[in-house]
Amino acid sequence: MCYRVLIPRLPNLKRLHPNLELSIEMSHGSPDLSDRTADLFITTEKDKRGFIFESLYQEELFPVCSQTYMEIIKNNLALNSNAELEKILKTTPSALAQFPLITAFSIYGRHTEDWRRLFEHLGTSLPTNIQFHRFSHLMLAYEAAKHSLGIALVNDYMLNDVSNESALMRLPCSAYKTDDNFHLVYKESRKNEKAIQYLKNWLQEETKTLSKAHRPVSL
Repeated sequence: MCYRVLIPRLPNLKRLHPNLELSIEMSHGSPDLSDRTADLFITTEKDKRGFIFESLYQEELFPVCSQTYMEIIKNNLALNSNAELEKILKTTPSALAQFPLITAFSIYGRHTEDWRRLFEHLGTSLPTNIQFHRFSHLMLAYEAAKHSLGIALVNDYMLNDVSNESALMRLPCSAYKTDDNFHLVYKESRKNEKAIQYLKNWLQEETKTLSKAHRPVSL
C-alpha cells in the first residue's frame, strides 16, 4: 500500500487505538517474512509455511491526467463537454493514443506493456505511432501526469482522498487487473494478538473505502 494512502490515514488509526505504537518500513524487494523482521506485512508474496495470507487488494490500473490536460484532450478532439469525451473513449478507446502516454517500467519489467494490456482489455490492439514518455517507477509516472506531460496509468491507492491533494482526474475508461495481489501477512501463532487484529481490521476497512472512492464516474 502506497505511502500516499497509508501515511495520511495514520492519525485516524491513532485516534482509534492511541496506545498502538507504529514502526513502518518500505522494502524495495521481497521482504524476509519473519516475525523478527516485522509483526505484519503488506506484500505480493503468496505463501510461506507458518504464516497467514489474507488478500488485501487486487491491483487495477486506469488512465488519469491532470485537470489541465483533460481540457487539452477535449479541445484537441473538438469536444464541447465531458459527456462527449466519455462517449468517445467508450466507443473509440484508441483516441487515447492521439496523446502522449506515460509508461512505467516497474509494473511489468518493460516499458509500454502496461498500455498494451489496457488496450487489450478495451478490446483493441496497441495503436502504432504513439508518443511514449518512459519512467522507471509508477510514482514518477504519477508525477509526470500531475504536471501535464500526458496520460498515465495508476492504481486506486495512488489517489489520496484523505488530504484531497491529488491533481489527477480519472478518464472514463474501465480499469484492468494486473498480476499483483497484495496480501496482509502475519505469523499464524500470533493471529490473536490484539495489536495485529487492530491493524489488520483497520487496513482492510481502509482498502474497501479506497476501492469504492475511485470507481469511474460519468464526467
